[in-house]
Amino acid sequence: MKSKVMEFKHCVVEGTAYEAGKQLGNMLKDDKTFITAMTSPFMGGSKISKHQLTRVMDLYDKFCPGTNDEITGFADAIGANAEDVVYYFAFLQNRLSNCSHIVLTPSISENSQIYLGRNYDFHWNEKPLLIESRIKGQYNQIGFGCQVFGRFDGMNEHGLCITTSAGVINPEYTEEGFVFPVVVRAILNNCKTVKEAIELFDSMQIADYRNFIIADRYGDAALIEVAASKRALKMAGNTENDKYLFSTNHYNIPSMKELGYPIVKHSIVRHNAIKACIEASLPKISKAELKKILSTTMPEGVCCHHYEDGMGTLWSLVFDPMQMEVDICFGSPNINQWKTFNLNNPTGVKKYSAMLPNESATPDFWKPVSNS
Repeated sequence: MKSKVMEFKHCVVEGTAYEAGKQLGNMLKDDKTFITAMTSPFMGGSKISKHQLTRVMDLYDKFCPGTNDEITGFADAIGANAEDVVYYFAFLQNRLSNCSHIVLTPSISENSQIYLGRNYDFHWNEKPLLIESRIKGQYNQIGFGCQVFGRFDGMNEHGLCITTSAGVINPEYTEEGFVFPVVVRAILNNCKTVKEAIELFDSMQIADYRNFIIADRYGDAALIEVAASKRALKMAGNTENDKYLFSTNHYNIPSMKELGYPIVKHSIVRHNAIKACIEASLPKISKAELKKILSTTMPEGVCCHHYEDGMGTLWSLVFDPMQMEVDICFGSPNINQWKTFNLNNPTGVKKYSAMLPNESATPDFWKPVSNS
């Protein structure tokens, strides 16, 4: 079996947005390949136009204040022009990810806690960054960075947590709007509760095809399925009939299913595994049982080792907003150990390594299937 050791960096920054960006630049500038990728047009395209740059900067100031200063600090540290930083393409571009995520509300979880867990699955050529920030004017937060300034997921100082997964594999983009890393960062920066997050979400123009799960320390949770301007909401929690939510890489809310977007087999397999595991564990589910779902390989669980095929688990996490902790496993949780993090780590960089065991996917792994 082919395997690879992957390095993960945990970067902790604080101060003004400019200072935090400069700290990140200094932490990352020695990785020339990474810096080239972060300062080149997205996907080998053309440079962003002055008109579009101004437009995106204005939108960042509106929804994610401090982003432009953070980018400027980063650019100054690495000796680049701020307008060349790839994150300015995040109003139009997309980043594929094949993920599973689950939220358990207090009424069905052991110890009456709320837990939001997820696996992030992709190719092993990634360079994952766990970023913890204490930036003036923003809520303190921890989560995995996407293009440094965006987030794949995260939890802030008020216990507001968010995770995402692709709703459609390789969609065709036909509308303008933000893609998920900006949406996630804006919510972490500005929102204390699921209600506030939904209000901010509704005000944002989104081009992405994405599933979002949001949870707060008060026991409320929401699944938002988005196909550009089309979106649907499902709630769970204290006053809702649903006590848990989960998502993989397709839509399940009836109004979104009706849109008829293609679905791949592995998404259905993971969806069915999550449902079966939760229903078998009711009426009460522990954090350990949630981790077991994330750690068990398909088809019984959702962990994947198909790294060279673009579907290997790079990290897993379980947010515990009532305790203000997140348990993280770097690499496959089937063979690597979990570690606990909070929001009080000292500034600087700490490195972790994890083993990624590659296995070839079966020929029908990416096969289109129906969602009946």
